[in-house]
Amino acid sequence: MKKVLIILLALSVMFSSFALLSNVAAADSISINLSPNSINVPNKITITLTLGNAYVGANTQIEILIDGGQDQASKFSIPTSVSTSSIYTQISTTSYNVFSASISTSPVDLSKSLVIRTSTSFPNVNPNTTFSIVIDSTANFIPKTTGSHTIRVIVSGNYVVDGTFTVGTGGQGSPINIVSIIVDNPKLGDTSTYSFNFVPSTNLVSGDFISVEFPAGFTVPPTIDGRNFALKQGYATISDFSNNVSVQNNVVTLTIPPTQFTFNANYQTTLVFGAYTAIKNPTTAGQYTFKMWTSKQPTPATYTVTLGTSITNLMWDVNPKTAGAVGEHTISFKTSSSGALSTNDTITIIFPGGFTLPTTIPSGGILVNNVSAQASVSSNVLSIKCPTSIGAGSSVTIKILASSNFVNPPVSTSGYKIKVYTSQDQLQVESSQLMFTPSTLQNLKVTVDPQVVNKNASISFTFNLGLGGALSASDTISIILPLQFSVPNQVPSNLITITAGNSIFNPSSVSKSGNTLVLTLPQNINIPSQSLVSISISKDANIMTPQTGGTYKFTVYTSKETTPIDVSIDVFAYPKSNIIINPQNPDGLNGYYITQPAISFSVSQIAGITPTLYYKINNGSYQTYDLTNAPKISIPEGKNVISFYSQDNFGNKEPENTKTILVDLTDPVITIAEPKENSVVVQPTFTLKGAVKSIDVANTTLLVNGKLVNLNSDGTFETLITLSSEGINTISIQAKSPSGRTSTKQFSVNYIARVTVFLQVGNDNAYINGEQVKIDAPPFIQSGNVMVPLRFILTSFKANLEWDGIFQIITLTLGNNRMRLQIGNLRADVNGNLKMLPTAPVLVKGVTFVPLRFISENFGADVKWDGTLKAVSIVYPKP
Repeated sequence: MKKVLIILLALSVMFSSFALLSNVAAADSISINLSPNSINVPNKITITLTLGNAYVGANTQIEILIDGGQDQASKFSIPTSVSTSSIYTQISTTSYNVFSASISTSPVDLSKSLVIRTSTSFPNVNPNTTFSIVIDSTANFIPKTTGSHTIRVIVSGNYVVDGTFTVGTGGQGSPINIVSIIVDNPKLGDTSTYSFNFVPSTNLVSGDFISVEFPAGFTVPPTIDGRNFALKQGYATISDFSNNVSVQNNVVTLTIPPTQFTFNANYQTTLVFGAYTAIKNPTTAGQYTFKMWTSKQPTPATYTVTLGTSITNLMWDVNPKTAGAVGEHTISFKTSSSGALSTNDTITIIFPGGFTLPTTIPSGGILVNNVSAQASVSSNVLSIKCPTSIGAGSSVTIKILASSNFVNPPVSTSGYKIKVYTSQDQLQVESSQLMFTPSTLQNLKVTVDPQVVNKNASISFTFNLGLGGALSASDTISIILPLQFSVPNQVPSNLITITAGNSIFNPSSVSKSGNTLVLTLPQNINIPSQSLVSISISKDANIMTPQTGGTYKFTVYTSKETTPIDVSIDVFAYPKSNIIINPQNPDGLNGYYITQPAISFSVSQIAGITPTLYYKINNGSYQTYDLTNAPKISIPEGKNVISFYSQDNFGNKEPENTKTILVDLTDPVITIAEPKENSVVVQPTFTLKGAVKSIDVANTTLLVNGKLVNLNSDGTFETLITLSSEGINTISIQAKSPSGRTSTKQFSVNYIARVTVFLQVGNDNAYINGEQVKIDAPPFIQSGNVMVPLRFILTSFKANLEWDGIFQIITLTLGNNRMRLQIGNLRADVNGNLKMLPTAPVLVKGVTFVPLRFISENFGADVKWDGTLKAVSIVYPKP
């Protein structure tokens, strides 16, 4: 049966002169045994597990998936249900029933798995302790194909152990199953106890033998005392193999002496080589493969262990991570529990290909835990002598400073890793991957002089080399000029000047391909990374600017920094003028300025020209603007069109530019034509007429009592007003110009409903607005004056009356008018003025009569006398 290779990392071992103490960290292991190990028939399946970092106890869920995937049914037949009587667990030779067992089907690929839960009596199984799960043949698990199969065991829903097993190779042809080999003391060159945990497929009894072949590098003495061995299975133990041990080269063979024990097939068995066998570990760290077989299963089984300790928590960083740059490296790790370092020990770092390491390390160039360390370089291997003692399990930080001149590698899509080990922790540990980015030029600037069309121009470039961009002799700088520039076939090198630091020189050669100029650096030139480089191409090189204005792209790269960088500049057909408005943005609505703006002009900086700017406001004449002093020009109210253009000393004239500036400095003015302010209206509905004056009447909005009213083109407006109650009514009028300037006017009228009263002398019937009413007493004529009942008149006019019974004084109030009368007195007080009555008020049978015309006219009524009918018509208020 094909085994599953499990690599266990043994931890530290400490020896004393009296006892051996060990602390072993075992990895997960899984082995599977089938009986009869044949296809198309139910098999008994024994799954033997050792979990490195998980506990199994009572009521623990364990899921077993064999040949998981969509093709499971073609490889292994799993029943749809299973009985708990067909499944049990086993620790050593003790078996335990399971609490539950069921078959679960995956909704994704329809594969089936066995889910069991251990019984409540199942004891705790600690990490690194072996136990088994047995699926009896009665469970009806049937292999369908021979060869390799997979198994996955999931403990408590999240702890996963994967393995493989082989179907169809049962019998003596199959090797034993080695579960694990534990080297208690993994220290190189030391003796150790070796524990071989295996599962035989056939019973082992007295006379059978077990052979172990130690890998090359182990030291095996020619004779070994048999008392240093033990064979264990459950409670069965043989601890003395005296006269039953043979050694041939590195093969140790133990013959089982006479014993009552049978070491049963399919159960884990342990063979122990004690420390006093004097077998010694190799002196070199690495992986070592053991072979093991029995007389019943002579085909050797193999198992590989790793010997030697390793550092942990390896971290590596480089600053900057720029290709070609000199990097400062920070490497940190922890020594193992047996990996203490002294000043005689070394730390080795293997750098991948692509890094450039110096031949020597300067003093102070490498620090170990902030202590300067000596180091040497061989090819890409850095060996550091530990400058100070470092304890086991301690942190180590190595700084490789920039002064050591470690040059970063080129860009790689797969990244880079280093390997680190020490003279005490000899197993190489690989770091995580680091990616390096390309080094590129920085801060490219280009100047063309003159910066106008169709002229021979000088061209200047400035840029900074990147972190990995140092240049030296024979390196090149490539300049790609826009295709629209005319470049001669040859550009003499003496017309190109390169400045870097304090060095000013010409290129050793200039080659041209298309519009690309390649400048080769001369001998004895070294330009450090990040240096500022300037290149000037003389106007005498006869490079001509394009025939038309536009934006043109220049590109530069070097042989060390091949990623092109570019910058675009404008070449002008004429100067470009600009208008500056203060404030910059309109502070009103709809593009209006409501505070007076001022303008000034400028011309864009264009190398090699002298511009002149001309401007005018509205229909005025063009004036020359003083570009030197840049005076500010105030813009008047209204719609203003600013026209301007510039012209250079080559005669290139800019097309005329225009800018419209809307200015509104005055709030709208509202006037009311009719009715007059505070006038009396006698109807609830009347026409309000007025006008609005603003910067733009067509776009001015008018609200009267919150309702939108249309304005005529001349600003006049008319709208119907409906009053809801008599008395003083205030009308709110708001005008808002398009700039947002707003005026509000409050306008009042006095609404008094018109009343028509008809009286006839001697008739106690009267008419109010055409409706007949009964009055207290009929009117009569006294001294030529029609006397009428006062209360009737006051009620008709809706006036207020106050009566002073002591002095027989009557106070009348109607609107803004106030009148005081006294019975029998010809004097009357009208709004504070003394007036004479034609006839004094009289009391007739308790009814006060007053002269009608005096009362009516002083209250603003119209009185008409019909002598024929001896009737009076009164209209209040008068028309």
